[in-house]
Amino acid sequence: VIVCDLGVFGVGLAVSLRYFVDYSCVVLYISYSGCCKESWFPIDKEALKEWGPLISIAIPSASMVVLEFYCEELINIESGYLPTLELAAGIVIMNTINFLYGAPWSISLTTSAYVGGYLGKNSPEKARISAFSSLAINGILLLPLLCLLMMFPEFAAAIYTSDPVV
Repeated sequence: VIVCDLGVFGVGLAVSLRYFVDYSCVVLYISYSGCCKESWFPIDKEALKEWGPLISIAIPSASMVVLEFYCEELINIESGYLPTLELAAGIVIMNTINFLYGAPWSISLTTSAYVGGYLGKNSPEKARISAFSSLAINGILLLPLLCLLMMFPEFAAAIYTSDPVV
């Protein structure tokens, strides 16, 4: 980006190209390696039928995720107008929140795949067990972290900076 003198546009271009290359490599690998012969079929007209219910769920879900990312980016842009001390405190808070959401987000994505699979196999009881297990695991992971942050709030700031004011 610096060598080509593309600035911010170059960053977006580089990220987009990286995503495209990643996707292309995965598709090529799956297509030619034969690792997914039993589970990956070519797209035909039958696969595109009855998408109405799926789309009616997918659009609001995707909209919520996109809105969340846009709001976070808006916060990042607006934080550039803050004075140094408040900006540092905001960065500590945002990084701590992102750290705390990492594991639950991953567990939730995995759980949604399991729940969907179980519901597709007409096993609602296994889907319910998976959902409640996910809640329990997230609680077990987050409750100690929450207690530590409430008992030692200066600890979160000390991870990112040694400035006692922040």
